[in-house]
Amino acid sequence: MAEDEWDSTARPAQLPPEGDWRVWLFMGGRGAGKTRAGAEWIR
Repeated sequence: MAEDEWDSTARPAQLPPEGDWRVWLFMGGRGAGKTRAGAEWIR
């Protein structure tokens, strides 16, 4: 998977917020994409 592909396939709620921040709280139910969003964020 190309690195840029996640930015184009992710839902807006799955992308980290813009700006200078230290904590990103990601809450969601089953199927919200929490694991994938977290994996892409640290990658």
